[in-house]
Amino acid sequence: MLTIEIRAGDTAKTLPLRGRMTLGAEHGISEGALELEARGDAAVATCRTHDAQIGQQRLPAGVRRLLRAGDALQLGDAAITLRVELDEAPATRLLAQAMLRGEQAPARPGIPSLLWLNGPDLGKRVVLMEEATFIGRGEGCVGRINDAQASRMHAKVVRGPDGYRLIDLMSANGVLVEGERVTGARPLQGGEVIQIGGTLMAFERPAEAARPRPPPPPSSAAQAPSPAPANAARAPSSTAAERPISAKPPKKLERIELALVGVAGFAVVATAAVMVWALH
Repeated sequence: MLTIEIRAGDTAKTLPLRGRMTLGAEHGISEGALELEARGDAAVATCRTHDAQIGQQRLPAGVRRLLRAGDALQLGDAAITLRVELDEAPATRLLAQAMLRGEQAPARPGIPSLLWLNGPDLGKRVVLMEEATFIGRGEGCVGRINDAQASRMHAKVVRGPDGYRLIDLMSANGVLVEGERVTGARPLQGGEVIQIGGTLMAFERPAEAARPRPPPPPSSAAQAPSPAPANAARAPSSTAAERPISAKPPKKLERIELALVGVAGFAVVATAAVMVWALH
């Protein structure tokens, strides 16, 4: 849900923003001075009477400008701040709503993007998924600008191990970040307003997507072998395995040995008798 906080002098009031509304004398400003239109998680502001100020950027009368959450618009003695309270709507519903409004897809969690704040492409968003995203009037630029003051290949946003940087590609009119001209590589932290010609765009860096926690390392108890079940077969003990075998033969074997001894004795006696008979 969108709300606006209006502070004028010592008074402050908060109003819901649905659809389009016009602020006037009852809100502490000139009658019909400001028109606001809700657009997703942002709002389009148009000053009708005189110029306003948004941060360090001047907003000329009659020019539409996108307000993001937390942006404060100074109009005379009044400060109008946009507040956003997002519900837990599924991403598919947000995408469908954006398509019905003719907008581009909302920002992806954890991936920075450029958001057009004014001009004919107001509300346009370019997600910075590549290592280098080029900005300019040229058809080959992902961040294409409809601005006659922009060069065909004006600037680029580079993703590196230390974060994101904005580099001016020797353009004719230069690049401003928060009102300061870019020289070399300008680091981007999130929330900065970039100006190329008359076009304003914001570098938005959402909170990093939560990474799944790695599984905990196995404990020593988990690595130890599990005890054998109580009913498992037990191996024979060393005492039983090393028990000496009795030297006493079984009774059946003993009887066979005695029979053989008797037969052998009879044969010896018979042989001796034959020899004695032969000598006589």
